[in-house]
Amino acid sequence: MRRKLGAALLVALMLTSCEDSVLDPTTEVTGKVVDHVTNQPLSGVTVSLSENDDVWLGGARVIAEQQTDVNGNFGFTFEWKESPYKIRVSKQKYTYHHVEYNEKFKNLPPVITDYQELESLNKKQSLIFDMEPVGALVVNITKSQPQASDSKLTIKFENVNKATPTVGPQVYTGNSISGFYVGGYAIAGKYVRYIYTIEKSGISQTTRDSVLIKHDVPTTLDISY
Repeated sequence: MRRKLGAALLVALMLTSCEDSVLDPTTEVTGKVVDHVTNQPLSGVTVSLSENDDVWLGGARVIAEQQTDVNGNFGFTFEWKESPYKIRVSKQKYTYHHVEYNEKFKNLPPVITDYQELESLNKKQSLIFDMEPVGALVVNITKSQPQASDSKLTIKFENVNKATPTVGPQVYTGNSISGFYVGGYAIAGKYVRYIYTIEKSGISQTTRDSVLIKHDVPTTLDISY
């Protein structure tokens, strides 16, 4: 009889412990932000935790925000409610895109967002944010032979980030230009491919090349034809 009572008491305690764990709304999230090119931690990144990210019902509400430490780490502890929770990161001269592929339908294009959504019923989560350094590209085109008035140059820049095609190919056609800014962004530390074609007296010549994008200062590309 005592053994049965002891076993029943043990089961009751286990059920109570499990119920308290399920009902406890406390969620802990830790994470790290790194540079996509160098894989080094990024400090001073603004990390925002938002809930109820429904634009039709008023949009997201930021419930917590902090800066990453010298090791690129951050952490939130909050009470989970009936709404989705998303974490976004931001830092000058950096961008972030989360790419999610459909494992069941691999032919579908990936879903690209600027956040990571937290998993429900997961009370302890750990995330990694891989931020891409952004660089600017400025192009200067000059004619080395002014007398060739019928010559024309066409230059096309390709998007280097195939995973996040936020910037499509950009094309310029003309005789000369100074300070042509290739809009959008390019990943610093990587190469931007470009093609330029020179037309003169009905004859065209095409050249393919690439330029390495810098991070801290704009990259200048000078082309003379």
